[in-house]
Amino acid sequence: MTQLDLLKRASGRLRRRREERAPSGPALGSTFNRIWAALTISLIGSEITVLAIPLIAAVTLKATPFEMGVVSAASSLPFLLFSLPTGVFVDRLPRKKVMVATDLVSAVILVSIPLAWLFDAVSIVQVSVVAFGVGTCAVFFQVAHYAFVPAIVPGDRLVDANGRLQVSYSASDYAGPGVAGAMIQVMTAPLAVVVDALSFVASALLLGSLKEGALPVPEEERPTLRQALVDGLRFLLYERMMQPIMLLAGLCMIFNSALTAVTVLYFVRGLGLNPLTIGVLLAIGGIGAIPGAALARWSGERFGVGLTIIGGWAVWGASGVAIPLMAGPKAFVIVILGLTTAGGAMAFTAANIQQWTLRQLLAPQSLGGRVTAGYRFMVQGMGVIGAASGGYVAGLIGLRPSLVIYAIGGALVPLLGLLTPLRELKTLPPSVNTPEAA
Repeated sequence: MTQLDLLKRASGRLRRRREERAPSGPALGSTFNRIWAALTISLIGSEITVLAIPLIAAVTLKATPFEMGVVSAASSLPFLLFSLPTGVFVDRLPRKKVMVATDLVSAVILVSIPLAWLFDAVSIVQVSVVAFGVGTCAVFFQVAHYAFVPAIVPGDRLVDANGRLQVSYSASDYAGPGVAGAMIQVMTAPLAVVVDALSFVASALLLGSLKEGALPVPEEERPTLRQALVDGLRFLLYERMMQPIMLLAGLCMIFNSALTAVTVLYFVRGLGLNPLTIGVLLAIGGIGAIPGAALARWSGERFGVGLTIIGGWAVWGASGVAIPLMAGPKAFVIVILGLTTAGGAMAFTAANIQQWTLRQLLAPQSLGGRVTAGYRFMVQGMGVIGAASGGYVAGLIGLRPSLVIYAIGGALVPLLGLLTPLRELKTLPPSVNTPEAA
């Protein structure tokens, strides 16, 4: 055999290996990329408002602690009030139009704050109404986009698509506060809200050019509102793989929401960190979301989908243990907390991509909005309980002991999944939706 033949054979083997490693199915496509870009722009802008509205209440309006609680509750209340009915309406309406409409309504609502500020007319009532209105729009947008993605992305590419979306969510959650803090420092909180309003307009423009087919649900086959709500919850509570996920997600949310509720207070009073340092810490944590997206597919293939979800949530919870245990030079504390936060974000992102994809593959598209809405309603509801009880318990026993309890609980609860059928799930199942339905 000549040297040329040997080179050809080696080249062929390398080509076959590349093909085996390459993800199957077509590319995600321009439609998904536009949704991804629109979501990312909107999330980044929203982080400004998440920080700006409390600052307006606390600094500009000199709000009392009770008034601060009202503003905070106004932003989260829509998830409890509207998640379930939103899922029903999203399954009956064109999802693209829902997303565009909520983007534009959010922009209009937000512009009212800088306009009122210019005329010295901002009030706690207005700020609370804005927080409630934007939160309501967020419920509609998020349920619609969760349900829209499986209709435009093939089932074998959902892990890749959800990986990109999860990076946007995680990166904005962790890195957003640092960016928002710097922008508010330069522009003042009311004017910084204008940037968020513009981000919603940009998102609406990106989504406006998308094409969406009509949902294949004849009018006579549409269930009543009550039946529609029951259908979505029944899937989550009775589907074999959804049962353990709902249990673990709800319990994890209780402990991690309790931890989050008092973490910033402990950073300030227990560790003596200033707001800029806290923002940098959260931004460092956001870096972990990027490798977490790549880790999701590898971990699912290496350890199995179920163990990736269980282990990822357990590592995410355990990363909080470092917060109350840190001591020593401030630089050392910041480095260790940054590393543990990044590690927790990476594990959480990998686990969330797998459970997110599993839910989309198992749920019929006709139930997509209701299933997503039911999941957010039940899990977010546990988050409200966790946040409220977290602050109360911390007031009784102190910040550090309560943080230890929350972190250990958040690490141990996911291990209950080892006693459920989720532990045996090795690979993602095929989608229940046929290509024709998609």
